[in-house]
Amino acid sequence: MPKQNFENHIRYYPMHHYVFYPLLLTTIIVAGVKFDHHPEQRDIWGALIVGFIFIGWSSFMMRQHYALGNQDRIVRN
Repeated sequence: MPKQNFENHIRYYPMHHYVFYPLLLTTIIVAGVKFDHHPEQRDIWGALIVGFIFIGWSSFMMRQHYALGNQDRIVRN
């Protein structure tokens, strides 16, 4: 088994890193612009911004949780 270092340890998940997160960030920015330009609908756009931030945060934390669970299984074996 090769020695683990940063080059062979780093992982990119194309759907997360290159599709989901940029799309989520773009959606949050667009909702922020709409929030600023439509004062009569600020409640709706504000709720969408908070919801999208929660979705992004929870998806990141779930990915971290799965990685830690995997590490725990590897250490136990």
